Amino acid sequence: MVRNAPPADDLFRLIHSERDGQLLLHPDVAGLVLAGALLGELVLTGHLTITAAYEARVVSRMPPNDAVCHSVLDHLMRETHPVTIWLPFLAHSVYGQVADRMVRGGHVVRRETRRLLTRRVTYRPADMSNAAWPWARLLNRLNRGDELATSDQLLGGLLQACDWHRTVLQSRDINVTETLRYEADKAPDAIRLLVGLTEAAVRNAVNTAT
Repeated sequence: MVRNAPPADDLFRLIHSERDGQLLLHPDVAGLVLAGALLGELVLTGHLTITAAYEARVVSRMPPNDAVCHSVLDHLMRETHPVTIWLPFLAHSVYGQVADRMVRGGHVVRRETRRLLTRRVTYRPADMSNAAWPWARLLNRLNRGDELATSDQLLGGLLQACDWHRTVLQSRDINVTETLRYEADKAPDAIRLLVGLTEAAVRNAVNTAT
């Protein structure tokens, strides 16, 4: 079982159907929250911080071990922009990058079907226990009142940012929702700022589409 997966990988699992690997969120929303997750991974590894002015500031140029994070860091080192610019920019490509990382790791199987003029790509879990682990971990810890690790504070915050937390946790218990928000609010400043900016980007994308 994958117990220490990167937040973007866990998020990828949670926004896809465990049964057939179909994406359950709108692609634009999925791209934004995965972009937030990858920026969060760089914060967690000490490569990036988010300033009070919403700037994504690189604090370490040491190449990350992960190729996807390395690619994102390369963008951040070449240009300086606020997170509000980086999120929609990265959202155009990160879904495919995280999907490829999951495929390379043996966590999902890419399936492509064609029908007339349409093409459908799904990512079916290679192991159902791995696919279910992120939500089971979060729900169990929230039910027990355990303190969440910073990576799970990021994950929980991003689930709330796209209003997917109740579906993922399969619980309508208001205490579970409030505990998740409480834990996300305890995250380090850079993580809380990143989650808030991702939530705003998602809201803007939804309002623009309607």
